[in-house]
Amino acid sequence: MGNVLLVKGRSQYSAMRNYIDEIGTGFRMAGYNTCVLDVTEESFQFQFEQLQNSIKIDITFVCNAILTKRISDVYITYLTDHPAAHRERLAGLDEKAVVFVCDRRHETYVRKYCPNIKHVKYIPLSGEASKQYIPYSRRSKDIVFTGSYRKPESAYKDIFCCDESVSEIAKYLAASIIENPRQDLEECLQNCLELFDVEITCERFQELMEEFINVDAYARVYYRDRMIRSLVENGLKVHVFGNGWEEFEGEGKENLIIEKGDFYVARKAVADAKISLNIMPWFKDGFQERIVAAMLSGTVSVTDESIYIRENFTDGKELVLYSLQDLEELPIKLKWLLEHLDEAEKIAAAGKERAEKELTWQHRTFEMIRYVQKCLFLEPPKRGKAGEIIRIEYGKLHDRQLLQDAIHNINGIMDMIAHVKLYSKMEKCDIEYFYMQFLSQYVKINANYPEINISQPVFDYLMGISKEQVEFATELLNLECLHILSFLLAVENGALAKELAREKSMNEEQLKQVNMKPNGFAGEFL
Repeated sequence: MGNVLLVKGRSQYSAMRNYIDEIGTGFRMAGYNTCVLDVTEESFQFQFEQLQNSIKIDITFVCNAILTKRISDVYITYLTDHPAAHRERLAGLDEKAVVFVCDRRHETYVRKYCPNIKHVKYIPLSGEASKQYIPYSRRSKDIVFTGSYRKPESAYKDIFCCDESVSEIAKYLAASIIENPRQDLEECLQNCLELFDVEITCERFQELMEEFINVDAYARVYYRDRMIRSLVENGLKVHVFGNGWEEFEGEGKENLIIEKGDFYVARKAVADAKISLNIMPWFKDGFQERIVAAMLSGTVSVTDESIYIRENFTDGKELVLYSLQDLEELPIKLKWLLEHLDEAEKIAAAGKERAEKELTWQHRTFEMIRYVQKCLFLEPPKRGKAGEIIRIEYGKLHDRQLLQDAIHNINGIMDMIAHVKLYSKMEKCDIEYFYMQFLSQYVKINANYPEINISQPVFDYLMGISKEQVEFATELLNLECLHILSFLLAVENGALAKELAREKSMNEEQLKQVNMKPNGFAGEFL
């Protein structure tokens, strides 16, 4: 079997980190063994080196072209932004790299402006459903939107962070992309250069795309603000999850319900809503994670259109479409759905069926694997056998950094449990999810500290709980986390004491050496 290293990076609301987990599952389903490392951990470099020294990695998979240091022949990256945002990273890739993009226009862009990249393909984004399905008629929220908010005037100022010599072009681009939201940044810039009769090299065009990337961001912020206003000003109540919504001002603000909780709580809320709103992150020929997450959760996904969506979905069948140029129609569409729940439920059910059959991250992973095997002539792993999670074979103990990361991650699980208890309702599926997160951390800890073990009776209990046992199971899982934490903290304190003792010994030895020097030399320090 092939061995795949998947690398997590920083990500708002853990979106790309969740993508990596789901894609890792897809690789294992396809027969590959997987190891997931996290660049945000203090011990990343140590784990990376230990992995490199203990096992052959055949494929490296990352998002947004992070981790340019290669330990495998095959390097795969999935871009969740416009390629212009990662120009320097992409310039460092070679012919063994495979780039997947989330918009068909991005594929054309890479083929045109990145001649060093031989293999590029559009693979639509996917999403992850809540762990529990709630019957449509029993859902407690009408409309949910997950995502951050920023005042458009604030984002507009960022446009002029570019070089002063091109600030007038930036101003024109901002006005043009708002006036015609069917344009993406590349098309908008091309039209601008033609209008002013300016000819530039391909290299300079890429530089300008990178320099004007804030225009793209401004368009997203501007239309997100307008989309939400079109609803709350018409009396529709919208539950929002994300940063910055406290800054929202204006008519209808009383209809904006600002929810609290992390990404997991937000995911549960989508599954408890009748309608999930989406606005595309300026992918004019692509797809979006929020759309699939809603469909998989049996929620009506309402989204603005793209060429890809128009070609592959039917408005009113699996989802509902609206236009950024006709936002006055959006409140009418949503009110109709809320007044015709039987019809809305049919759309939600059709969307769920379609998504489960062909739109999950596992489906996307299989598409990526087939493309890589075709392009690089890779032999597929043996059929009929799932891959395994790779445990790093540590050549030595590395106390401090691994311990600190493990403590941080276990605390993170406990924080997620607390969020659900505080802002939602704990269900059997939540306990199962959190315990899987706990066990994945335990595997990493146990590989370096084999003396730590989990309780077999607790394992058996948590792996087979009923709905009636959720409350007790929650407390039991918290106790298991505390048990591991107490062990980790004890080892960490011991390691810290040894480190302090070594430093003290070294200082005493240095002082002793100084005192043994001739008087004239020692006097230089007085």
